[in-house]
Amino acid sequence: MKRVVLSILLLGCFQIGFAQLALQANYNFWIPTDKYNSEVKLGFIGANLELKKIVDDYITLSVGAGYNQLAYESVRINRVERPAEGFSDNATLQFIPITIGADVFFNTDKVRPFLDMDMGCALVRSSGDNLPETEMKVNAFLSPGIGVAYKLSDAILFSGVVKQNIVIYNYDNRPEFKETFTAVGINLGLTFGF
Repeated sequence: MKRVVLSILLLGCFQIGFAQLALQANYNFWIPTDKYNSEVKLGFIGANLELKKIVDDYITLSVGAGYNQLAYESVRINRVERPAEGFSDNATLQFIPITIGADVFFNTDKVRPFLDMDMGCALVRSSGDNLPETEMKVNAFLSPGIGVAYKLSDAILFSGVVKQNIVIYNYDNRPEFKETFTAVGINLGLTFGF
C-alpha cells in the first residue's frame, strides 16, 4: 500500500513539475467602495502581470505583481479631511500588489467560467504636492473574484474578472487603528501559454 501511495505522489509531483506555463497581462480598473467611494476617484490607471502554472485542465496557480493608482477626491491632513482640489491637485493613492493565487475552472469548453483567488501583500503610498512625505508600506492584500475566459486559440485566452480588492492597512501610524480599503476591480487580460 505504501508503494502505491508513494507512486501516486511521485506521479503527481512529476506532472506538476512539467505543467505548462503561461504569462497573463491584465488591465485593472478599480472602483472604490464603502467610505472610499467619496474620498478617492475611480482608478483608471492599473495593470498587472502574472506567471501562471497550469496544473491541469481545471486548476491554474499564479504569482504576480501590479500597479494601481487612484486620485484623491479629498485628503486627510493631521486627521482633518479637506477637498484635494486646490490643495493638492496631483494627490494620488498608489498600490503595488504582490500576490500568489489560483484559478479554478468549471469546464474545459471554449467559454470557461472560473473562480479566482489572489492573496499576498500590497505596497501602499499616498503622494502629492502639499501632502506629508510618506513611505511605501507593506499591507495585507486579498482579492477574490469570479470571471470568464474565452479560448482564442490553444495558447491564448482572453479573460474578464470581477474582483473584490481588500487592503488592510495601518492609518496614521497608530498601531491600534487599522482600516480596510476596498475596491471592486474589473480586470481584462490576455494569457499566453508557452
